[in-house]
Amino acid sequence: MSFTDTSISTQVDEVTGQDASTETEIPAMRFAVWGASLGLLSLVLIRVWQGEWWFPVGLDATTPEFATYWLGLLYVEWIVLIITAVVGFWSYRKPCTVCMSTREKQGSIDPEHENTHIAKLWATVSVAALFGFGVSYFAEQDASWHQIVVRDTAFTPSHIPLFFYAFPMLLIMTGVSSWYAYNRLHHVYVGENGKGIPISYLLFPAGGWFLFANVAFNELGHSSWITEELFVQPFHFPFAWATYFFFSGFALLFKTVPRFYDNLLAFAESKSVTSGV
Repeated sequence: MSFTDTSISTQVDEVTGQDASTETEIPAMRFAVWGASLGLLSLVLIRVWQGEWWFPVGLDATTPEFATYWLGLLYVEWIVLIITAVVGFWSYRKPCTVCMSTREKQGSIDPEHENTHIAKLWATVSVAALFGFGVSYFAEQDASWHQIVVRDTAFTPSHIPLFFYAFPMLLIMTGVSSWYAYNRLHHVYVGENGKGIPISYLLFPAGGWFLFANVAFNELGHSSWITEELFVQPFHFPFAWATYFFFSGFALLFKTVPRFYDNLLAFAESKSVTSGV
């Protein structure tokens, strides 16, 4: 029996090693460090840009300087958003080749390898949470800014970081998290032979869609209904409601915690059997 277990473990390791050469997925820790670092750096750079240029050239949207400094920042943000979305969704468009090989040959996924996917999902959700902080920071800043400065365009120095970077980036990262869970860990949520789409896949990025859609309603409300910028505005309510959708991110995470623990036990047991032989 020990010999059989050892043989299976050896075969799984060989299959994993062969297919790992074609797998280019970034490890979870590296993704968390680089994703959080680049995300935080982008938010800090935008805040520094605001402090440098919003009073000198950010008060009048009709000036050439405003177009240069603020619309220029807007275009850079759009480029970053497009690159992030394309890379994120393209990278995880297909199931993991290692998982497919081991499931085909052994009937199940190697527990140690599956835990790398679970850790990667946690890292992806963590990066999304970072941009959730960015949304909350720039949202409070936006309301206080417009209590002092009257808006003359939708592309104000406080809107450009909030509505056209932090909101869309939060939407992208929540979408990538659900996309990753679907293409790497779908069996954890619906069972090995289960079908369907868990609602947590949809609700997590739905918060970002809700926030982004309310931007248009918010601008319409401030332009034609209540021009005064108060925190307690009827068309600010949906911004608060949308944040409740992000609690579904806990559903993505908590479903994987028992599986992660079971995989650790299975991996430890296989190691003990190998050592016994």
